[in-house]
Amino acid sequence: MPGAKVLVSLRDPVERLYSHYLMMLNDVPAMGSFMKEIERGLAVQDNRSIAVLGLDIGLYCQQVQRFKDVFGDNRFKVLRFEEFIADVPGTLRQVLAFLGIDHDVGDFAEPAQRQHGEARGSLVR
Repeated sequence: MPGAKVLVSLRDPVERLYSHYLMMLNDVPAMGSFMKEIERGLAVQDNRSIAVLGLDIGLYCQQVQRFKDVFGDNRFKVLRFEEFIADVPGTLRQVLAFLGIDHDVGDFAEPAQRQHGEARGSLVR
């Protein structure tokens, strides 16, 4: 697909890590505090199989650069999740313009967002 365009949505690395921690907290009863899990992740970063939180996942530079190298600047766009949430219609306008789609998002109704502290596991709910 020589004309393909790529959109990448990145989340603030700390927010992403904390959200992942909250998700895992529902599934792994032996989880420690957020700080304890960060310390454990740092202590065993060479062996990811024993760390619950992958701290390096939020280091986006190399991941993004691979796509940029293949697709170039004109066919590759990075969106920050926090900017998207702060202005959904504005971000949608940017995405549509990037994709070359002429569509009015003026009447777009933003969906309600979950709070990241909400219990997600079925047993907890």
